[in-house]
Amino acid sequence: MLLSSPRNSVAYQQELLRSTGCETVFCARNFIAKTMSMLDDTDVYHDVVPELAELLDPTPSAPFPYEVTFEEVRRDTFMILHTSGSTGRQILPDL
Repeated sequence: MLLSSPRNSVAYQQELLRSTGCETVFCARNFIAKTMSMLDDTDVYHDVVPELAELLDPTPSAPFPYEVTFEEVRRDTFMILHTSGSTGRQILPDL
């Protein structure tokens, strides 16, 4: 998961996608135009996620089966954070 700022320029977002090997991008409806512009000329899959109010809706949802064991995914990257790059090149530690 790459958590990137919507304030980044399109060029900066594209560099983050390239340098992290990102294959999928999710965005909220109000960021779809900017997201589509940063995905030009890429093979990155994209989809729109529910708005925060929908995610926080207390209505119970159907269980989602997770059929992978911890041992199978224990070394997989879970999240990639990045610095703003305001003092130089961004740093991309992965967790």
